[in-house]
Amino acid sequence: MTTALKVRLGAGLLHHARVLPGCIALTIGSRGYTYEEAAATARRWAALLVEAAGGRPRRVGVFAHRSEASYLGVAAALCAGAAFVPLNRKFPAERTRSMLERADVDAVIVDSASLPGLAGLLRDLPRNPVVLLPDAVRSQAGDLGDARALGESADEAVAAARAAVECLEFRLRVPGRRGVTV
Repeated sequence: MTTALKVRLGAGLLHHARVLPGCIALTIGSRGYTYEEAAATARRWAALLVEAAGGRPRRVGVFAHRSEASYLGVAAALCAGAAFVPLNRKFPAERTRSMLERADVDAVIVDSASLPGLAGLLRDLPRNPVVLLPDAVRSQAGDLGDARALGESADEAVAAARAAVECLEFRLRVPGRRGVTV
């Protein structure tokens, strides 16, 4: 038997941002992120993903490791209504490039530590994804084609205008399971 469930991917983060806004949701090193901060960042990045993709992106690569970009990048992809594709800079470049090609990502969120390896991965892809750089400036990116840096004034204006982006609802079919939370 297949049960259709109406769940909102990323809804837990948004719920906690409403009911426990000042509580710590995530700690990276010595930096703590409250639920409110995490949700606001995920929504802002989601708005940028939607804007950059010209609509809801299908798949977003997250090329980051144990950083703000990795954790909040996943939340942003989900809030934008996209599937996320985890990409690990420690994997062989050929494997990561193959994942990028097969997934046909619309965008990639990259942390500054992973940025040096990105140009080679994107070179000669059939379709160049938009690159969002949450903790780097565009000038650090080198030749990435359509790279777009979060934090540039134009991006902040777009983000402010679309900050109300909510996580999209999906109907999931889970064989033989009821009440599954994603």
